[in-house]
Amino acid sequence: MTATIHIAESAPSMTLRVQKTREIPVFRGKLETSMPDAGNSRGRYVSPSRCRAVAGIAAIETALGSRLVSNEEIAAQIPTLDAEDIVRLTGIEHRRWVSDHETALTLGAHAARKVLDSANMAVGEIDLLLCCSGTPMHVTPSMACLLLQELSPGNRGGNVAACDLNAACSGYLYALQMAYDYLHSCPHHSVLIVTTETLSRRIKRTDVATAPIFGDAASATLLYGEAYRERFQAQVYRPILSAKGDNAETLCVPMHNHDTYITMKGQKAFREAVRAMIMMLHQACAQARIRPEELSLIVPHQSNQRIIDAIRRRLLVPKDRVFSNIRHIGNTSSSSIPLCLKQLLKERESNELLGLCAFGGGFTYGGAILRMI
Repeated sequence: MTATIHIAESAPSMTLRVQKTREIPVFRGKLETSMPDAGNSRGRYVSPSRCRAVAGIAAIETALGSRLVSNEEIAAQIPTLDAEDIVRLTGIEHRRWVSDHETALTLGAHAARKVLDSANMAVGEIDLLLCCSGTPMHVTPSMACLLLQELSPGNRGGNVAACDLNAACSGYLYALQMAYDYLHSCPHHSVLIVTTETLSRRIKRTDVATAPIFGDAASATLLYGEAYRERFQAQVYRPILSAKGDNAETLCVPMHNHDTYITMKGQKAFREAVRAMIMMLHQACAQARIRPEELSLIVPHQSNQRIIDAIRRRLLVPKDRVFSNIRHIGNTSSSSIPLCLKQLLKERESNELLGLCAFGGGFTYGGAILRMI
């Protein structure tokens, strides 16, 4: 099945320019990496369908900010841009922002309720609740605990472990690895991953580098251990994670107040993102014992269409093998990959392999493989 791809044409950029780099690996046929099976002393290739299904995604639901914000509205506050410039620079036509009555908590709770309802579950039946957010409402209580209270007022949620995880735009893949490891130890348990981002409240509306890019959205992903394999829609292979220290000069989301805003050096973020996401995709394929050419679709973090295009060109793959939905949603940080997967779980066919990769401020990196059931 073919996904719909929206590609922005390359053009001279004010702040985000495509630049060549010698650090970028390229897919050129088979990945030259040893992929032995732990139970096979000869190290022969093992089909991913034969690998143990430790964890799987049962359902994903999402919630978007209720305000549809056009490029014309953005450009009205930035004299150096018009609506067409924004499409050329970012690939975005419009994005969703929260309204005055919406918060990171209301978005996250809405997505979580939908996924629990779809599974006919109460939050008290979840064993672990992880919340990813670069825009939390408080340091303490955590967003995860706020969600637990919102979903089960009066502390009737049962014995549920809950905590926050902040790895910026890579947060979803970081949470997937934590969920995988937890379910490896507890195969009869379930995990709920919630991502929720309200980046529109941290941007300066006149900033060329950030105002056109970011959107607001939440997601909720329900995962089970192998005891409930019949509920899987997609098998999760253990994600690969990495990080590189940065002094907050390249990309910074400050604590919420009225005097500080998100800052980003677009060119450096561009180079780091392309290099890191390709590296993580290679490593995730090696970890899952698959060859890159076996991937039916690559699902990168929806940072900027020009970054997505650069990844595709360096991987030498056709346009229809790299998924993009940024055109009508914007960059929603940790929510971007699950927003893609919400659509893809309905569209992809059994045994198709999806390669996920993400880059976030920090810097944080991640890669993972999903096999559709």
